[in-house]
Amino acid sequence: MKEEFVNVGKPVPKKDAYEKAIGRATYIHDLKLPGMLYGKILYSRYPHARIVHIDTSKAEKLPGVKAVLTGYNIPEIRIGFYKDNTPLKKGKVYAMRDEVAAVAAIDPEIAEEALELIEVEYEPLPAVFDPEEAMKEDAPLIHEEHKTNVLRLPWKLVAGDVDEARKNSAYVVEDQFRVTRVTHCCMGTSGCVAVFDPQDNLTLYSITQIPYLAQRDFQEALKAMGLTGKKVRVIQTTIGGGFGSKLDTHCYEYIAILLAHRTRRPVKITFTREEEFKYTSPRQPAIIRIAQGCDR
Repeated sequence: MKEEFVNVGKPVPKKDAYEKAIGRATYIHDLKLPGMLYGKILYSRYPHARIVHIDTSKAEKLPGVKAVLTGYNIPEIRIGFYKDNTPLKKGKVYAMRDEVAAVAAIDPEIAEEALELIEVEYEPLPAVFDPEEAMKEDAPLIHEEHKTNVLRLPWKLVAGDVDEARKNSAYVVEDQFRVTRVTHCCMGTSGCVAVFDPQDNLTLYSITQIPYLAQRDFQEALKAMGLTGKKVRVIQTTIGGGFGSKLDTHCYEYIAILLAHRTRRPVKITFTREEEFKYTSPRQPAIIRIAQGCDR
């Protein structure tokens, strides 16, 4: 067996340690591009509701506002595991973290003020907040297109003969466990900056943990926007913590892309700590049943 390895068993210097130690590392909140606008997102007021009407006219007239988007004036971009999510919702909202409208303005304060001027009329619908309640036959149906509240995964993992192992075990311990919702609490909150060049090629500065997979997903978004054959460049800025929370693309990234293309200027979206707790992807709560067997 080879005893000498190039990396295994040897200290590996952290390439960004010096920049971080002297305070010179560039985090997403530090990034500022010429002509950059600031994006903010309006979220749903209800956990389940129909969107009856959205009036953005007052926000559009506010000095300093450069673009106002809703699900009704953007291309049909489908995202998520089942491609059933969109950057901005239209028709219905399914959670209080659902994105309803977005604004780009010359500074964050004007963007916030513009959000307050957007008028949304909702028709509240029955909601469910517990997975066991959601599985009952008389539970309100949340995603009508799926015809069920139970997520149908396209795979089933099987390893070995479970029934045989249980039968041959001297002892079997089985119980049900619950884990609650957990926010990752990264030191750096979520954010990105989107910018298009004159040829409609996209550069996205992001705190993503999956730059190559993100590049593929954003390429699909550009196709939906009618920008077929354009280049997508994802630049990973210094990440202020991840812990798995950034192993996907998120609606706010697509919203920044849409705002940047609409305004033809760089657009930056960053989250406050309150927004991070409310609107980013946590570890979901779960009810888990586990059985373990052992011999003597």
